[in-house]
Amino acid sequence: MTQPEERALIGALVGLVRCIDSSTPDGQTLALIRSGIFLLDGTEQARKAMTDRLHAEKARLVPDCAVCPHPCGRHDDGDWDTVEHGDPQVYAAKSAILEQVKALAHQPDSDDLALCRLLFQLGEELDAETLRQFI
Repeated sequence: MTQPEERALIGALVGLVRCIDSSTPDGQTLALIRSGIFLLDGTEQARKAMTDRLHAEKARLVPDCAVCPHPCGRHDDGDWDTVEHGDPQVYAAKSAILEQVKALAHQPDSDDLALCRLLFQLGEELDAETLRQFI
């Protein structure tokens, strides 16, 4: 089980990736995502600070979402708490994807967009069999 600040950081990473799903992210955003992945194993304070930075980046990319009178949820943070307490097979598959994300992030030559695609899957409501295709 993850700690609350780790769940919040995972959710913020998913939320930020959702903001760039229809465009090509800039280097600043990709670097921030990679830094956020590194801090999943960081201290509580570092994870909280990174979550705030990810939310600030999300606000920069989609500023109108915060004041939208009819929020669609498209750019919402992921809900890792629900994943942990939901279907055990889905949790296992998403945990495996998350471990894959962490391993790829530590490879300097890994593809940033591949990391983003995997993070995106953590926020999708998919069955375990479908999720295993990404592992």
